[in-house]
Amino acid sequence: MRETLEKKCVKEAVTQIMSVVNSTYMNSEEYENADNFRIARASDPEEIKAYELAFLDGCCGFYDTLVMVEGRHGGVEAFLLGFNYGH
Repeated sequence: MRETLEKKCVKEAVTQIMSVVNSTYMNSEEYENADNFRIARASDPEEIKAYELAFLDGCCGFYDTLVMVEGRHGGVEAFLLGFNYGH
């Protein structure tokens, strides 16, 4: 991860992101065929491009959200998190 999210904060970032994952596709039969999981820093154009390509390569249903990851020292970084689902 970039310098904007301190290495000490990686555990907190993963915890916050996995919380979103658990509250969506992990708890819904609607998402049982989920694929094309993707994540990107909202501030990184290259990551956004890869994110969009992953979106386009998936099935018809999709779930995308913005996750604000808070660090220990008050810093915040926005991440796009998503996946496709369906048959």
